[in-house]
Amino acid sequence: MKKLTAVVLTWASWMLILVTASAQTITPQESSSRVISNQDLDLLRKDLRARRKQLIAANLKLTETEATRFWPIYDQYTKELIAINDKTFAVIQDYADNWGKMGYLLDASNHRM
Repeated sequence: MKKLTAVVLTWASWMLILVTASAQTITPQESSSRVISNQDLDLLRKDLRARRKQLIAANLKLTETEATRFWPIYDQYTKELIAINDKTFAVIQDYADNWGKMGYLLDASNHRM
């Protein structure tokens, strides 16, 4: 289990480094011309989930009996985690969409004092 945790953490670290590195190489002009659709994001997420599952399966040696009990639980966990992450993303997106409005509201409330 420790080996699996180490592998998953290492993989997550590499993904973070790759995303950060690629984000730093995009100039503002390039980023404004790139549009990532929700469909593209969904495909990327599905691919990452499939790769994560393959990585876990490769490193978590289960008997057939253990596998028949483990994978449905893992799939349910993933489904619940997706719902939580979708809610988190929606809150962050709402904040980003309304950030300018909130700044204005804060400025207006400070002037009333």
